[in-house]
Amino acid sequence: MMKKCKRCGTTKPLDEFTSSTQCKDGHVSECKPCKVAYVREHYRSAAGRISYIYLTQKKSSVERGHPPPTYTKKELMSWATERGLDVLMAGWKAGDYAKDLAPSVDRLDPYKPYSLCNIRLVPWKDNNSKAYEDRKSCRHITAQNRRVRQMALDGSLIAEFGSISNASRTTGITRIN
Repeated sequence: MMKKCKRCGTTKPLDEFTSSTQCKDGHVSECKPCKVAYVREHYRSAAGRISYIYLTQKKSSVERGHPPPTYTKKELMSWATERGLDVLMAGWKAGDYAKDLAPSVDRLDPYKPYSLCNIRLVPWKDNNSKAYEDRKSCRHITAQNRRVRQMALDGSLIAEFGSISNASRTTGITRIN
C-alpha cells in the first residue's frame, strides 16, 4: 500500500510513515525523513530550544522534589530574548549546532526551584561544567552523590562526606569498599 507525504508530496510505501492509531489509515501524514527534518529544524529554532529547555526544567523539578517553574514557556522566551538568546543561537548555528554551544538555562542557586530571578542564560557547556562542580563539591545532591557516613565498629560516627567519591578521595579507600 502507498501513501503521499503532505510535506514532500512524494508517494511512498506505508512503512515509510510512522504508525498512529489516531489517523484513519493508521499512519501519520508525513514520511519519516520529512518528520526528522522538521523536528531537527524546530529544535534548532529559538522557539524549539526554549520549548526543550522548559520541558527539561519541568522534568528536573519533579526529580528534585521542587515545584515546577514559576513562569510560563512564553515568559521564559521573553526573558531569554531580553538576555541575548539571539546571540547564543547565532553562536550555536556558527558552531554547526555543537552540543556545547547550545543555549541553556542554569539555576543560580541549586537549592532553589526555577524562577526568573534564579536562572541565567548560558551555553550548555557552562551549565554542564557548573553542574559537575556542584556535584563534585557536594553543593547539589543527586543520585550520583548521596551523603556517606564513615562509622566505627562500635557504631559511632567518624565522619560524614557529601558523596562516595568525596569519601574515597579523603580517606584513600576505594569507592568499591
